Amino acid sequence: MRKMRRPHSTNIRSLLQSAFLVPIIFADDVRFNYDPSSSLGPPNWDRVDTRTSEYFNYVTPGRNECDEGRDQSPIDVMPRGTCYDDHQFWTNRGANHFDTVEFSILPHSLRAKLRVPPDEEISLAARADFSNLSEWVPAIYVDVKIPSEHYLKGKQYAAEMQITHAWKKKDSFINVSILLDSTHDKPNPRVEEFVREWEETYYKTKHDCRQKYNTIKEDYQRTYPRRTPFEMAQIWDHPDDVPGKADWDVYGFLPTPWYCGYRGTLTVPPCKVDVIWRVADWPLTVSVEQVERMRKVLLNPIVEEDCSEGRNEVAFEGGVNRPVQVQNDKRLWCCTRENWKPKYRWIYERFDDEYESWRPKRETPPITY
Repeated sequence: MRKMRRPHSTNIRSLLQSAFLVPIIFADDVRFNYDPSSSLGPPNWDRVDTRTSEYFNYVTPGRNECDEGRDQSPIDVMPRGTCYDDHQFWTNRGANHFDTVEFSILPHSLRAKLRVPPDEEISLAARADFSNLSEWVPAIYVDVKIPSEHYLKGKQYAAEMQITHAWKKKDSFINVSILLDSTHDKPNPRVEEFVREWEETYYKTKHDCRQKYNTIKEDYQRTYPRRTPFEMAQIWDHPDDVPGKADWDVYGFLPTPWYCGYRGTLTVPPCKVDVIWRVADWPLTVSVEQVERMRKVLLNPIVEEDCSEGRNEVAFEGGVNRPVQVQNDKRLWCCTRENWKPKYRWIYERFDDEYESWRPKRETPPITY
């Protein structure tokens, strides 16, 4: 039997927005968790009050859609199907420097919020042009989930990075998923920049808490020094003398130009439907230590009452990942070297021999008699 819905307040919110004639900014204080036995756990997310979801700052405020049919996310990506795209999606790093990114530690993810300029200044934003799908669409968030929400060929990874794009034309989102693999235990210098900033956020939160209770008086001093322009150019592999360009690139995390695509949802309430997913079909290598440092700041929030390290009450068994959802496999498709050859920086990449998408199709030798 279909569950009864509570009345939602979409109309009230719309009236409020009209009355004030300015955008109303909704704080992301939606209450839910990942414990399957909880009344606010994944099986019951359709009951969660999502009226204050921050996602509604970018799309028309709507209702909770966590029980809408078979097309929920995440899924186990099993590469198959005919590629729908005729080229890799183009990217532009924009003009906003790394120090404009807002790093925060949310109960359900580690987040980096990118500066999004007005529509008439879209050229300043980090953005992507998705093949056969959209015009330039700005990136708004980078979220890291531990462990990964998507699986690839039946395998779950240590973590997952999701780059969310606000697709204003379709009143929805386009998400790029990058799986983080720590099995080779190799530090990634670009991921390290994000890890350090989340640690800085964590250390500053603890410092400010202690300052509030007068147990410490001096102002917070960064643990990690700011990078020089030369260092940023080395880490992000671009010239440091390009005027009007950002000193970093959110798309620099992409480990491959090829991917699998499907239509799904957001992986947190309100689980908005008709979200376009592009899942890189090869993981990004990171170190075990980098994953553990992210896990520490995510799962041990600072307790405001005594400034101690607490426990993330939203997590379940050390994870903040929505379980894999039932998905119609006919909607999944993948692109490989057979669909297009790599361009720009990819042309110099040497992919792992295990990576099937980069290999030319092997011709079957003729049978001789």
